[in-house]
Amino acid sequence: MFLILLSGLVALPEDQLNQARILGAGFWHAMWLTAWFTGAAVGVEFLLGFGLALLFLKEFRGRGLLTLFFLLPMMVVPAVSGFIFFMIFQVDGPLNLGLSAILGHTVTIQWLDDPGIVMWSAITVDIWQWTPLMFLILLSGLVALPEDQLNQARILGASFWHRFRYLMLPMLKPIILIALIIRSIEVFKVFDAPYLLTQGGPGDASTTISVYLYRAVIIDTRWGFASAAAIIVLIIVSFAGIFAVRPIEQAQEETLEELVGAETTEVGQRLEDAIAAEARV
Repeated sequence: MFLILLSGLVALPEDQLNQARILGAGFWHAMWLTAWFTGAAVGVEFLLGFGLALLFLKEFRGRGLLTLFFLLPMMVVPAVSGFIFFMIFQVDGPLNLGLSAILGHTVTIQWLDDPGIVMWSAITVDIWQWTPLMFLILLSGLVALPEDQLNQARILGASFWHRFRYLMLPMLKPIILIALIIRSIEVFKVFDAPYLLTQGGPGDASTTISVYLYRAVIIDTRWGFASAAAIIVLIIVSFAGIFAVRPIEQAQEETLEELVGAETTEVGQRLEDAIAAEARV
């Protein structure tokens, strides 16, 4: 079998051998950048969205107006947001001018030309536009939490931190998982920000897998190579999706158990844990 495969490789035309080499270097580099982009963007969006959702959990004056204000970036067309940040990140753009005014000296950071910074510039665009979606999902989950259980914990002396740790987080687990998975799927397909800012450059410093496949199909017209790469992406994403769905299924099973009668016991145990932790403090 090894000799058969070796003879097949030797018989391959030179252009196909070059495609195999590219698939081993540029392809996996683009996959790594995409995975890094996804982890950084989704992580920051989750932290910011959760923090804003906690701040907006209580009623205060102007809450509706501020909520609408925070949701506005999500309504902007991705192409428009990419162009806006393309202008902001210019060397003589508003960002460097603002930093120069604050620091008292001229700042000329190459936001789009420095390979070590350009990915963070693209991630910033995604964070600005899609943190509102994370905020909206998590705020909806927080508002839907049963108030009687939280009030019981408050009456029994549990602090906000212990109520958050032992009551709110466990009950929010399905919502958090759904929000993270939805955003991870969307960010993994990111194309607008890296391409509109730098077209995947400088070099391949911001070439995500979507930009990589776009170059292969539209610019290089390598249809066969792009099809093979897309199939590999499909296989990888399918395996990742299998592992990503399992926590949601487990959370659904736990929810069903609570609905049939396990809720009282678990909540009582959470209250006891919160009270015990508060007593130790």
